[in-house]
Amino acid sequence: MFVHASSLLPPIPDSPVRGVLIFPNFGEAKANIATNTITKIIAMKHLLATSITIALLSLGLAGCGEKQATKEVTSDAFVTIQGQDLIKPDGTKLFIMGTNLGNWLNPEGYMFKFNKTNSGRFINEMFCQLVGPDFTADFWKAFKDNYVTREDIRFIKEQGANTIRLPFHYKLFTDEDYMGLTAAQDGFARVDSLVEWCRESDLYLILDMHDRRATISTTATAIPGCSTAKSASNSTVTSGAG
Repeated sequence: MFVHASSLLPPIPDSPVRGVLIFPNFGEAKANIATNTITKIIAMKHLLATSITIALLSLGLAGCGEKQATKEVTSDAFVTIQGQDLIKPDGTKLFIMGTNLGNWLNPEGYMFKFNKTNSGRFINEMFCQLVGPDFTADFWKAFKDNYVTREDIRFIKEQGANTIRLPFHYKLFTDEDYMGLTAAQDGFARVDSLVEWCRESDLYLILDMHDRRATISTTATAIPGCSTAKSASNSTVTSGAG
């Protein structure tokens, strides 16, 4: 919001009587000359204030234009599909070389080496029975903070990878009880962080909603700002690259 600079200045005199300034020992003629001079100065101030306002408005519109232009450039950086090939934004083929971040945002019993407790819900219930819900909530927060970090993504890139796959659970984006949280789920924040880390390391990211209500799915959800490509099997490849 812009505030007109003239609103900060005193009003221009609208009456000859109000505009006449009386200076002792100078006389009415000199007083009228002083009045005319002051009126011109005030008018110049108004002109300057108007010019400043126009300049500020122009800068604001230019800034909006630059943001829009930047958005249009980045939104074109999509991975596409030609037949059986994935095509990068530069037109070359994308050959996936990478790894999977399983168990981070979609805990599974076999990755904890549990024999009978498989799903994230059962794992959470077991922890709550053993150490209580408060400690379990603290555990899940520390788990999500440390299981995968920015340094891990950089290490994966250094090993020659170009792609990472992230399986995650739908409950991370709902108000359902999952991994120590309910109404304050942090799924979007976690995925946003990973997208940024992959962008920094020039890695493509496959987002895999591995678990949704009452089923297991390979459907992936695209996060705005990442390169995306959908195949006939409804999987999605996204990119933090570029």
